[in-house]
Amino acid sequence: MEYPSCVCALRGRQAATRNGFPVDPEKRDRWLLLRSPWTRHQLLVTYESPKFVVATASTALATEAAREFITWDGATPPGTARAFCADAGAPLHALIKRFYQLALALPPEPLLEFEEKVAELPRQTEAERLVVQRIGQDVFRKSLMEYWRATCPITGITQPELLRASHIKPWADC
Repeated sequence: MEYPSCVCALRGRQAATRNGFPVDPEKRDRWLLLRSPWTRHQLLVTYESPKFVVATASTALATEAAREFITWDGATPPGTARAFCADAGAPLHALIKRFYQLALALPPEPLLEFEEKVAELPRQTEAERLVVQRIGQDVFRKSLMEYWRATCPITGITQPELLRASHIKPWADC
């Protein structure tokens, strides 16, 4: 294996495992396919000396990541929405971790989690509907906490016990 492939395999795999994508990577030409048991989103990572390049097929993830990370202008595999570059070490870990957080917080993951939680609940009376709405509220809150990194985007408060998803949308209206 040539040097760049070794760097990608070792450091890319380490960053993936520590940041939400622990499934053994699959080699795809010069890229490694990163997978997670907790989200359907996948990433591709490669090493283009002196940077790592991480690509996603998700337009939603790419749009959000573009607000924080440097976009890669080089060639990417077919089907990818956008790629981003990062130095080895902390920047690579931060990029993959943010992709994981976004993968949990953006569609379709919250909807799939909600549907799984309420699949067995009956929906015939008002009291049963209340249970479904409350279950939906915790999914909504968890997604917001992941997306905003447990920080209020308006005030900057970082105390989770003070952050309420119902301040955005009351649970009764969900």
